Amino acid sequence: MVNTIYEGRMTSKDYLEDDLVKLWKEDNILFSEYKSEILDLEAAKNTVKSRLQFTDNKTYPVVIDITNIRTVTKEARDYLSRGEAISHLSAAAIIANSLATRLLFNFFLTFSKPALPMRIFNSKDEAIKWIGQFAAQQN
Repeated sequence: MVNTIYEGRMTSKDYLEDDLVKLWKEDNILFSEYKSEILDLEAAKNTVKSRLQFTDNKTYPVVIDITNIRTVTKEARDYLSRGEAISHLSAAAIIANSLATRLLFNFFLTFSKPALPMRIFNSKDEAIKWIGQFAAQQN
């Protein structure tokens, strides 16, 4: 695999990393790991833009690791729950390691009602096991 660095991003066909997020693909699953502690609207939009470019607008189930995030603005939450932010995603498994984050996410699911299956997990293994059913449907 050949990696290329441009515009502050390390990229290859199956991997992209910039200041905000790491993205990679394995077994028809997209993985996303947020690097920042604060997720505001601008960061959310930039992350979605990176994802859409990286996947070339192909649809994937995604495992999203938010364990580094400490604060998400309301504007970012609203943006990430609909429209462009969830386009080309078939399902989302969220990894969070704190009870407060999991409670906040469950509250978000109750009131934002994203238009795709979403669940939150304590571990990457649990998230991959659940999201695997959607990856299998991609074939």
